[in-house]
Amino acid sequence: MQGSANSAVARSLQAPDERPGWRRSFNVVAAIYLTLLIAPWRFLMPGLGHDWSAYTALAYALMSGWQWGHDIIYGLGPLAILYIKVFQEGTLLVTALFWILVAVALVSVMLELLKPVPLPAACVLFVCFALAMTYRRVDTIFFLTPMVAAIGAFRLPRPVQTWKIVLLALLAGFSTLAKLPFGVLSFAIFLLLDADRAFRKAVPLYLPAFIAAFLAGNIMAGQNLEYALLYVSQSVSIVSEYGEALQLWGSYFEIAWFLICGVILGFFFWREEFRRGETAHPILRGALFAGCVGCFFFMIFKQGFVRHDLHTITSWDSLGAAGAAYIASVWARIDSRKLVALAAGAVVFATVYSMRVQAEYGELDFWNKLVGGPAQQLASAAIFVTDHNAWLRHQREQREAALASIRHAVPLPRLDGPVDSIPAIQSPIIAHGLDYRPRPALHETAAFAGSLIAANLEFIRGDHAPRYLIHNVGSI
Repeated sequence: MQGSANSAVARSLQAPDERPGWRRSFNVVAAIYLTLLIAPWRFLMPGLGHDWSAYTALAYALMSGWQWGHDIIYGLGPLAILYIKVFQEGTLLVTALFWILVAVALVSVMLELLKPVPLPAACVLFVCFALAMTYRRVDTIFFLTPMVAAIGAFRLPRPVQTWKIVLLALLAGFSTLAKLPFGVLSFAIFLLLDADRAFRKAVPLYLPAFIAAFLAGNIMAGQNLEYALLYVSQSVSIVSEYGEALQLWGSYFEIAWFLICGVILGFFFWREEFRRGETAHPILRGALFAGCVGCFFFMIFKQGFVRHDLHTITSWDSLGAAGAAYIASVWARIDSRKLVALAAGAVVFATVYSMRVQAEYGELDFWNKLVGGPAQQLASAAIFVTDHNAWLRHQREQREAALASIRHAVPLPRLDGPVDSIPAIQSPIIAHGLDYRPRPALHETAAFAGSLIAANLEFIRGDHAPRYLIHNVGSI
């Protein structure tokens, strides 16, 4: 009796007979809109400030052929250009192609997951997923890449096509060279996915694809592979000591709400994966999937709540988007309206709370993010297609204007030798055309590990130390 009741509820949650035109229109609009939100051709111009000085220095390091792990030690890697999307000629094609593939991969998987979902519910889940892409920092997208792969790979009764998961693994491999925490999560998840393939007597594909992309990215960035492991070990040192050095306490209420949403979605996951009788995963597969979810939740919690400030935006966005993708993936076998409503409520709450935090820090420009930004990107794409020379000329003019503004704001003398600086003024140094030669841990605020301090001291005392050191004291 209970089984027939559950089946009746499951059937009632299925997509009704919809007009095919409505669903096709939804898919087309969703694909275009999400691509415009990710904006693969939106490049940022140089600026002032602590973060922008780091971004400018990293772009300069890449174009100068510096070796990560030897010449430079930083939390962002040799392909940080993919993360910051700064306008730097010589990297535009690679950056645009990478983000186009990210958009294609996420859109194709998400739309496939949404197929059995009725159109009104599909719109709600898609909006929650898409809003996570609107924040200016793209950490959420990188954290979602392996998690969406896991959701697609473990979907029942039919997983997402293997090639889509392989594409996500390749993109995750490149993202490791943008910022190591993305790679740590991706490595763990794709290892578990390949363990599942081995359990099903299939050839492991995802972790080899991830590692191959990581090595290929090193070569593309002009890196010597002998420094690859050194880059990883140094980045692990930075990540492991980050909490102690830069920990910042925040609202206990926000932590409590985040954990409550996590518990609700965790309970929903447990019920769908471990209490579903004939439709549940075998216990080992369920445990592997649970391992993926656990790694993801740990990483996004650490990302936002170790330094508890606007970093929590990434945590809320990641939780909401992953929750939306998971609900879509199990929609065809949900047998409880109340439970799916509770899980969807947690997803909506996470999305709204992210907006609340953005508003608190002055980051919530709702109209520009949802309408103005995508419209500008569509216009930019149209200009590029019709006259790419005019598009490139306009971008160059914007970059030169930005550099001129930096030189005007921070005047520096002409110096006839290599220069380093203690304050974060890398943008002005490079804008003035000085010979920038920094210590390996180039930002003083990032040199909090003993190994980083030792590397800086060795450099300053060595033969390659700069002739000039611009020094000032201040606070970040």
